[in-house]
Amino acid sequence: IVDSQQAPHALRLRSTGVHGVFPLLHEGSLLGVLLVAGERREFSPMTVRFLQQLAAHGALALSNANAYAAIRGQHT
Repeated sequence: IVDSQQAPHALRLRSTGVHGVFPLLHEGSLLGVLLVAGERREFSPMTVRFLQQLAAHGALALSNANAYAAIRGQHT
């Protein structure tokens, strides 16, 4: 379970096997979520920062893929 003070955008989910939910945000738009599941445990502050950065990079990759698809669609 992620401490909401360590990760204000993370949600707490109980009894689901999901221990962290990190939003994939780009320019204020929610593009998806990164769900972290597995053995029940708490994340260290370093792990939380890593997962936040992973979500940020994932959001950028999704945004770039969407932009690329939009450009390709204009040229066909």
